[in-house]
Parts: sequence; C-alpha cells; structure tokens
Amino acid sequence: MNPNDFKKLLDESLKPLKKDLKEVREEIAASEKRIVKDIVDFVSDHLIPIIDEKADKTDMDRVERKLDLYIDKTIVLKSRVDDIESLPTVAHELTVRKNKKSQ
Repeated sequence: MNPNDFKKLLDESLKPLKKDLKEVREEIAASEKRIVKDIVDFVSDHLIPIIDEKADKTDMDRVERKLDLYIDKTIVLKSRVDDIESLPTVAHELTVRKNKKSQ
C-alpha cells in the first residue's frame, strides 16, 4: 500500500466523522440561538417589569449606562478582531492553522 492509497483510505474513513462534527456544530449553534432568545425573553418578561417597579430614575440611568458601556466595548472589540483578522499576514496564518486543524 502506497502513501496515497493510505491517505485515500483514511479520508474515506473520516468522512462520516466530519459529517457528524458538522451536524454537532449546527446543533450547538441552534441551541446557542435558542438559549440567547430564552434569556432575552426572560429578562424582558420578568426582570424588566420588576426593575421598573422597584427602581427610581437614577437607578435605571445607571443600569442603562452600564449596559451601553458593555455593548460599546463588545462592538469595539469585535471590530478590532475583525480588523486584525483581515490583515493579510494574519489572515494567511489563520488559514494555515485552520487547514492544519482540519487535517
């Protein structure tokens, strides 16, 4: 058996595993979306009314500022990561690493 035959046999053997891995990733993504939706629904339906009932205006402003700050930081960091990943040398290195992991 030459190396090419071995590689072909190995690739054929791993095909079902790769398909299963893809399905698991899709299920995880769907679960993540469902969990985030459930959390948002819970906060909107249960927590916000309680906060509105018990908090005064200054408390609400403080919470809103904290949320705005957190959201701004998250967006800025995501933007920075996207910018860094789009640099040609970094993009190339990420591609190389991704290819190594998939082999």
